Amino acid sequence: LGKHLLINITERTTHEIAVISDLHGNYYALAKVLAFLRSQEIDGIIGLGDFVTDGPFPQRMMRVLRE
Repeated sequence: LGKHLLINITERTTHEIAVISDLHGNYYALAKVLAFLRSQEIDGIIGLGDFVTDGPFPQRMMRVLRE
Protein backbone atom coordinates (compact mmCIF):
# COMPACT_ATOMS: atom_id res chain seq x y z
CA LEU A 1 0.00 0.00 0.00
CA GLY A 2 1.10 3.54 -0.61
CA LYS A 3 2.11 5.61 2.37
CA HIS A 4 -1.08 7.66 2.08
CA LEU A 5 -3.31 4.63 2.58
CA LEU A 6 -1.69 3.32 5.73
CA ILE A 7 -3.36 4.04 9.04
CA ASN A 8 -1.58 3.40 12.31
CA ILE A 9 -3.93 0.95 14.03
CA THR A 10 -2.15 1.30 17.36
CA GLU A 11 -3.54 4.79 17.83
CA ARG A 12 -6.90 5.00 19.55
CA THR A 13 -8.46 7.43 17.08
CA THR A 14 -11.23 7.23 14.51
CA HIS A 15 -10.60 7.95 10.85
CA GLU A 16 -13.31 8.78 8.34
CA ILE A 17 -12.41 7.43 4.90
CA ALA A 18 -14.44 7.86 1.70
CA VAL A 19 -14.29 5.18 -0.98
CA ILE A 20 -15.18 6.10 -4.57
CA SER A 21 -15.18 4.09 -7.80
CA ASP A 22 -16.87 3.44 -11.13
CA LEU A 23 -17.37 7.01 -12.31
CA HIS A 24 -16.50 6.04 -15.90
CA GLY A 25 -15.50 9.48 -17.14
CA ASN A 26 -18.57 11.20 -15.72
CA TYR A 27 -17.03 14.49 -14.65
CA TYR A 28 -20.32 15.86 -13.36
CA ALA A 29 -20.77 12.90 -11.01
CA LEU A 30 -17.21 13.33 -9.76
CA ALA A 31 -17.81 17.04 -9.14
CA LYS A 32 -20.94 16.26 -7.09
CA VAL A 33 -19.17 13.56 -5.08
CA LEU A 34 -16.18 15.79 -4.35
CA ALA A 35 -18.43 18.71 -3.36
CA PHE A 36 -20.25 16.45 -0.92
CA LEU A 37 -17.01 15.02 0.48
CA ARG A 38 -15.61 18.53 1.02
CA SER A 39 -18.61 19.27 3.24
CA GLN A 40 -17.83 16.21 5.39
CA GLU A 41 -15.07 15.76 7.92
CA ILE A 42 -13.10 13.00 6.21
CA ASP A 43 -9.45 12.12 6.56
CA GLY A 44 -8.91 10.72 3.10
CA ILE A 45 -10.32 9.27 -0.10
CA ILE A 46 -9.56 5.84 -1.49
CA GLY A 47 -10.21 5.34 -5.20
CA LEU A 48 -10.97 1.83 -6.38
CA GLY A 49 -10.74 2.56 -10.08
CA ASP A 50 -12.80 2.88 -13.28
CA PHE A 51 -12.64 6.66 -13.24
CA VAL A 52 -11.85 7.45 -16.86
CA THR A 53 -12.92 4.41 -18.87
CA ASP A 54 -15.85 4.55 -21.29
CA GLY A 55 -16.91 8.08 -20.46
CA PRO A 56 -17.35 11.48 -22.05
CA PHE A 57 -14.68 13.43 -20.11
CA PRO A 58 -11.58 11.27 -19.50
CA GLN A 59 -9.06 14.15 -19.72
CA ARG A 60 -11.04 16.35 -17.36
CA MET A 61 -11.43 13.44 -14.93
CA MET A 62 -7.67 12.81 -14.87
CA ARG A 63 -6.95 16.50 -14.27
CA VAL A 64 -9.34 16.69 -11.31
CA LEU A 65 -8.16 13.39 -9.80
CA ARG A 66 -4.54 14.53 -9.95
CA GLU A 67 -5.38 17.70 -8.02
